[in-house]
Amino acid sequence: MQPEEIKSLKLKFIESKKKELPSHILEMGLNMLYKEPMDLKGVFSKDLCEIVEIKNFNQDKTYNIAKTTSALIINSDNVFLHGSLENISFAKENFNLPIIARDYFLEEYQIYLIRIYQADGIIIEPGFIDDQTLEKISLLSLAMGIEPVYEIRTQNDIDRLKKYDFATMFIFENENLIPNFEKTKFNIFYDTAINKEKLTERGAKIFIRVLI
Repeated sequence: MQPEEIKSLKLKFIESKKKELPSHILEMGLNMLYKEPMDLKGVFSKDLCEIVEIKNFNQDKTYNIAKTTSALIINSDNVFLHGSLENISFAKENFNLPIIARDYFLEEYQIYLIRIYQADGIIIEPGFIDDQTLEKISLLSLAMGIEPVYEIRTQNDIDRLKKYDFATMFIFENENLIPNFEKTKFNIFYDTAINKEKLTERGAKIFIRVLI
């Protein structure tokens, strides 16, 4: 499915969600929250960090999450990724770890929504949104204490994000897109037997291990 098709279907879902849970109801819920999101930058400032991404999270399934795990990535999108918002709050409560929500974030409304469900970070794909939306979503999430993490797929993603001081945390599927690591940035890579040792030698400290 092409990005524009995904975007169109996702926007329809967002509009239906707004009818089910209007903005003024969200605001009431936000005022009742008493827990601040966990500080991902503080968590990832350690020497070596492992993020576990659970692709098909099931609340009825038992997961063997190591004590050394730094954070979890959980799908919150139920249109394409077979996830749910409820999985975010369930994982937060049961694992007591920072939760990063994977979704197609296209509107500010989604940020208010994901805050209600207690996410600590969100994964933003720059290729799905224009610069104005990218900036609005990022700044709103930061204002709420939610860390925006950018999924880097192309050189164009990097070029667009360079102009934003708030963009400091990135997931790279292709390590060749970043020739030199900036120590002020949080660069995240997938843990594979092929590339982990090489990336560690180059200074990488944060890796994602995928559970299906």
